[in-house]
Amino acid sequence: MTFEDRIQTIRTNRRPTVLRFCNLAEQQLIRSLFNTSDYTFDGGYHNAERKRAYLFMDPQDDIVCLQINPIASDDELSHPSILGSLMALSITADSIGDILADQRVVFVTAELALDIEQSLTQVGHQAVDVTRIDGRHVVRRQAYEEHTLVVSSMRLDLIVARIANVSRSEATEWIARELVKRNQVVVTKPTVPLQEGDILSIRKVGRFLLDDASHRTKKDKIRLIYRKFV
Repeated sequence: MTFEDRIQTIRTNRRPTVLRFCNLAEQQLIRSLFNTSDYTFDGGYHNAERKRAYLFMDPQDDIVCLQINPIASDDELSHPSILGSLMALSITADSIGDILADQRVVFVTAELALDIEQSLTQVGHQAVDVTRIDGRHVVRRQAYEEHTLVVSSMRLDLIVARIANVSRSEATEWIARELVKRNQVVVTKPTVPLQEGDILSIRKVGRFLLDDASHRTKKDKIRLIYRKFV
């Protein structure tokens, strides 16, 4: 059963359900199918990207924030190394919320927290110690650069080409090679239309928020304001 099929079944039966962490595309689907009074999202802290969804029910206290501290050094931990170490414990991606590598914290479902505390002893080549902290006090530190483009449409291949400063054919090739994600999901169709609020990830280029596409030029082209996360 696909995620959409499952959501449609819950919607039809109006069955109280809590989902594990949903990516941005899954959250967008829920928003499009449910009344705003029928769902709540919570990622464990303000401004979370990956969030649990509570459908036809109140939010629960079921998200834990874990601090991961290297024992013998003060070296930085990377997002891929933290994620890889967690998944090596046979933890599925939907049980893992946001990973803020610069702060050495990760949000997880409550039922797995104790096992991670006891079993996660190494990240990459570094021995680590894991403790619980109050995730509500975590603040995402995200710097960005703001840019503006004038484009004829919001097609994926066109936006990728303009943002990355490559040809449209090269952008189409990147998309076909699964190097581009929209809202944390790989997109392989170059004609997909993008929207305000979408987060676009282009491998080895960067991560971008499409912030404002509401303004038009005198020639009726779109003046797109986007942010590059740095």
